[in-house]
Amino acid sequence: MNADDMVSLSLEGACSFLILVIAYKIYRSKIKTHSGCCLEKGNDGNGFSLDSQNSGVTSEEDVLNKL
Repeated sequence: MNADDMVSLSLEGACSFLILVIAYKIYRSKIKTHSGCCLEKGNDGNGFSLDSQNSGVTSEEDVLNKL
């Protein structure tokens, strides 16, 4: 195994770890969103509206219980 292979594997591992950390942070965060599509003012019949929320995590025990 030469140095180029080691650099490539190290970079892939670091990016994979970064993706896992970002996914974990998003999972733990409290998020509330509102989205509407094709809505016109004064016309409630067309389009749709979407509300969603994630309650978030208050402690590490909550994360382990959900797994």
